[in-house]
Amino acid sequence: MAENLSGNINYVIQNAAFLETPIAFENIQLKDFRKSIATNAEPIIFLTQKLLPILVNSDKPSRILCISSGAAQKAIAGIGSYCISKAAGLMASEYLKQELAEKNILVNCYFPGVVDTEMQKTLRNSKSEVFPFAEEFKKLKKENRLSSPKIVAAHIMNIFLNSSDLEFSNQYWKFEN
Repeated sequence: MAENLSGNINYVIQNAAFLETPIAFENIQLKDFRKSIATNAEPIIFLTQKLLPILVNSDKPSRILCISSGAAQKAIAGIGSYCISKAAGLMASEYLKQELAEKNILVNCYFPGVVDTEMQKTLRNSKSEVFPFAEEFKKLKKENRLSSPKIVAAHIMNIFLNSSDLEFSNQYWKFEN
């Protein structure tokens, strides 16, 4: 699909995620672990590689924002494959940040927080003995304290359109509800 694109691209959002149903460590399957890595980390490198010709030809610095997760920075029981793969994705974005700066391509990460998505629903419906945050997430939903995907998307657009190049690159971006 990336091969069919032409022209210039100034903004890319890398937002793919696979979250297995929370599972105890002893029950993790290799195929599910590999699916997490293939979905949550590999595209950051290889999609960017495919897009490189039309990112480099841009008339101003192109920006890539990789959607990460708090799970990339802190291991969470029950979702080990997700945590590990998101940590790999975080490192992939850091790697690209170093590699692509000289090509006038800015790369950074975005941490959306707790967003009301199907993934969040999966976590809320998990057994708390496997996923210890299930009850906390149920409470956040009940109290209407989950972020709206539309509001998070608007925040991302604001970052793309209104931050300076230095601001965009200098810090991880976080959505705070």
